[in-house]
Parts: sequence; structure tokens; C-alpha cells
Amino acid sequence: MGSTSDVVFLSGLDLFGSVVDRMPSSAWSEASPCEGSTALDVLGHLGSAIGFGVAILEGRAHEWPTFDRPADLVVGAPADYWAAVAGP
Repeated sequence: MGSTSDVVFLSGLDLFGSVVDRMPSSAWSEASPCEGSTALDVLGHLGSAIGFGVAILEGRAHEWPTFDRPADLVVGAPADYWAAVAGP
């Protein structure tokens, strides 16, 4: 029997969280494999997309935040931001 979608999703959050936890603070401003984006942009983009998806699944209204760059969505330390996105 395969994994359920919630198990796969939560495992993905944990895996990405382990990457976030290992990132040195100086690396967040480095270029990512996504052209024109930094590592912090990727974190902000992923966090906002997850927030949007969770709101839909919970039946809540959600609007995309206004920002110049996805990195602007990351408030505080990147690991703390991710912990808030990924939940306990």
C-alpha cells in the first residue's frame, strides 16, 4: 500500500525544512537554480504557495500578498518563517 497524499506532503515539508535549517545565513542572498531568483525568493514563493493551498483546503478565502520580490514575504529568520509555514 502506498503513502497517502497527506503523508507525502508532510514528508516534503520536513525534507525542505531540513534544507532550510542547514542553510547558512549568507546563502539566502545567493542565486537559486530559478533564473533571476535568490534562495530567499524561492523560500518566500514556496511559503506563499503553501499558505494559499492550505487556505483552499480549509475553505478559507485567500488573496495573494502584494510584494516586489517573493523574498519580501519572508519576515524574520528564514528558519522561523519556514517553521511557521510548515507548522508543528
